[in-house]
Amino acid sequence: MNMGSTIKTTLASAALIFAASCSQAVSEPAGKVSTTDKAAIEKIVHEYLVANPEVLVEAFQALEAKQELAEAEQKKQFLPAFLALENAPILGDKDAPITIVEFFDYNCGFCKKSTDWVMTQVASKDVKVIFMELPVLDSRTKTSALAARASVAASMQDKYKELHIAMMKANGLTKGRILSIAEKEGLDVQQLSKDMESATVYRLLEDTMKLAEQADILATPSFYVNGKFVSGANFPMLDKYISEARG
Repeated sequence: MNMGSTIKTTLASAALIFAASCSQAVSEPAGKVSTTDKAAIEKIVHEYLVANPEVLVEAFQALEAKQELAEAEQKKQFLPAFLALENAPILGDKDAPITIVEFFDYNCGFCKKSTDWVMTQVASKDVKVIFMELPVLDSRTKTSALAARASVAASMQDKYKELHIAMMKANGLTKGRILSIAEKEGLDVQQLSKDMESATVYRLLEDTMKLAEQADILATPSFYVNGKFVSGANFPMLDKYISEARG
């Protein structure tokens, strides 16, 4: 909903509420307001809002917050399915009480900026991070899915963390550069290339994308922090949820 339609809705609601009270005051049937009364009501509402424009801002902010909360609750119902995905890479103590799920693309600038924050959480003994490869930029970059397959394949050599961080720090990813980075990080490149084409890797990426589409999580980065959804690299909100999880 845009600002214009929100304002109209706010005005309409205010007018209807005021109309109901006026109609009761003059003992008219509920919901029946004369043309003269409507004009008077519109004038009163208009004058009030002109004199107090902050009311519209407050109403819009309240509506926006309500919509964001509803969206987060809607996305929360998909979390168990994401957690049940087999072979999703995990860093940190698997029994840690705090679980972060990150959705990202290796060609996403804000995902790259989130890497240090994510790795700081991985270093915490009470946090585990589950990585959801979501190459939503592949139609433009042509290498996002390739990088995602490489990172999942790297987990088969217990080198996910090394390749993940290195690719997040790199720009202009190509297949040659990905393999070069992998070699520098100590991976068996021949085995990596083979695993990148495996059914296991393709299945994980396909299942992740399918679930993300159902949950309408197509913006990167996005996160769950112990079930609470955060869209974007909103570090204050992420830190808030981490603090709440720690009690």
